[in-house]
Amino acid sequence: MILSVDTNIIRNAFGDEKAFEVLMESGFTGVDFSFHERPGGEAFDPLKTRRLLDNNGLTCLQTHGPDCFDAKLRMDESEPTYKAAADAISWTHILGARVMALHSLYIPWVSKEEEWDINIRFFKSFEPYLIKNDVKIGVENLPLQVTDTPEDINRFIGELNSPCYGALLDTGHGRISGIEPHDYIRRLKPGSLIGIHVQDQHGQKDEHIIPYMGETDWAALIDALRESGYQGPLSLEIVHFMEKVPKELLPAAHQYAASVGKYLIGLL
Repeated sequence: MILSVDTNIIRNAFGDEKAFEVLMESGFTGVDFSFHERPGGEAFDPLKTRRLLDNNGLTCLQTHGPDCFDAKLRMDESEPTYKAAADAISWTHILGARVMALHSLYIPWVSKEEEWDINIRFFKSFEPYLIKNDVKIGVENLPLQVTDTPEDINRFIGELNSPCYGALLDTGHGRISGIEPHDYIRRLKPGSLIGIHVQDQHGQKDEHIIPYMGETDWAALIDALRESGYQGPLSLEIVHFMEKVPKELLPAAHQYAASVGKYLIGLL
């Protein structure tokens, strides 16, 4: 199993070439590449990034799309934030990944029914890009939004009615919603889980810290993953932990995180 980690903090600290070298030396075998901070994408060269990943023996099986879209704006490429998400789908393909996480839109000024319908149209609008690039969107669970519970995710993917979409579980988001990750997995439609963000936390805090630093029952999660037949990467999304680490300690912090990830994979 590929052990991945989000790239946001380390790329900002060192630049891509050094960052990927650090991740490889730390023991990671893959990256969960983040497009969070490139809403226009003009400066991003996916071919160069793919070469740097390959040079360091790193595989990209999962990415994270932009989450800056304004629901009041047009759902076409005339809107820069929409184009950023469409571009990220093609870049996901070039990087070698076949799953891109995407957040649902939080629209508190409309009814829940309208929020649901807008989100269905939003996700469905990307289907031509997904088909062209052989990429799937992982619909991520988000507390208090239309993609909150496993039942919400099951219904949402069902209404999208396309093989271009699957479920992507964020372990911490599930716990914030009062659903333990192992229970969340078992309540998803069998075979629908195509990605995972592994993070730990306490109570209602979205902390994104390293496993075993919070309250998650990791043994139970591993059992549920095994039962589900999940075949994707084990992807650590520990951005809030890493953003507090001094730059000089980031290599050591990633080395420790990789050791924890390897331990989890060993249990699996």
